[in-house]
Amino acid sequence: MQCPNCSSIVLPENINVATDVAQCKSCHTVFRLSEHLPQSAPKSTLAVDPLFDLNTPPKGIVVEEVDGNLVINSTTRSIGIAIFMTLFMTVWSGASLGGIYGTQIINGKFDLAMSLFGLPFLGGSILFWSIALMAMFGRVKVTINRNQVEIFTGIGKLGRTKVIALDDISKVYEKTTRGSKGGTSTSIALEGRSIYQFGRGLSFERQRYVLNALQLLVDDVKHNRNTLMPNLMQHLLH
Repeated sequence: MQCPNCSSIVLPENINVATDVAQCKSCHTVFRLSEHLPQSAPKSTLAVDPLFDLNTPPKGIVVEEVDGNLVINSTTRSIGIAIFMTLFMTVWSGASLGGIYGTQIINGKFDLAMSLFGLPFLGGSILFWSIALMAMFGRVKVTINRNQVEIFTGIGKLGRTKVIALDDISKVYEKTTRGSKGGTSTSIALEGRSIYQFGRGLSFERQRYVLNALQLLVDDVKHNRNTLMPNLMQHLLH
């Protein structure tokens, strides 16, 4: 890593992960390691896996041609996560929301203070139940043509859609985010005028497939617009 003050390389022997402290020997600056880790640095930028094959998607991904568009449909289904989250939320929501709001309904008496106290539990329940439902029925749909990328994340027709012009995308990479407790999660990042992240709920294999497909197409647009896209369509139609 580089020193945040003088940009000199900080050697490993001058980094103490246990105490979260690092020191630059060039300018003697001491800084917190966690505040300057390259957490959002791209691991790859238009660096497609040489073994990647668009026509051999992993289980859970369907690639097809629809009205001249390349469509990559990827499920976010995960049986293990779905079972765990459903059991956890049944107990957690039942205990917290049932105790806070259920008692008011049974007694037929509204308690403002208790209701306000329960709002964080209600918000948490909505968030965690959405994760459970995505693990059971969710999908990420990427629609690509020569001009734009349309990304849908949700269940059925309910979800959010983002449309980005291909010419506006300068980088496609895997972005790693470090949580407050030290854990990490990865997503696909499209960088241009702003950074749009998606695909966090996809399995590793599905996420890598979508990442490589997008990298191929963006790279084609940046170098020679009309070469790769027709070839991909031809492969899909055969």
